[in-house]
Amino acid sequence: MAFRPPFCPFQDCAEHRSQRTFRYHRRGSFRRKCDGKTVPRFSCNSCGRRFSAQTFRFDYRWRIPRIHRLLFRMFVSKVTMRQMAR
Repeated sequence: MAFRPPFCPFQDCAEHRSQRTFRYHRRGSFRRKCDGKTVPRFSCNSCGRRFSAQTFRFDYRWRIPRIHRLLFRMFVSKVTMRQMAR
């Protein structure tokens, strides 16, 4: 199942959180440096700005997402900071 952006991520765009169906174009892809996976890129028809599927992930802008996921999992399971550092 291919990723479909739900809305334009830019707040000053007319399509940001709009009730209408979001219209966009596919604009290629790029490889993430952290894991080498291919991430699709898109362009908003309304404002013309470009964004990727990575923009909608909770780990957006993280340099090494797999390490942060492990720490997050430990944090929500109530592991102390001292124990996480070991």
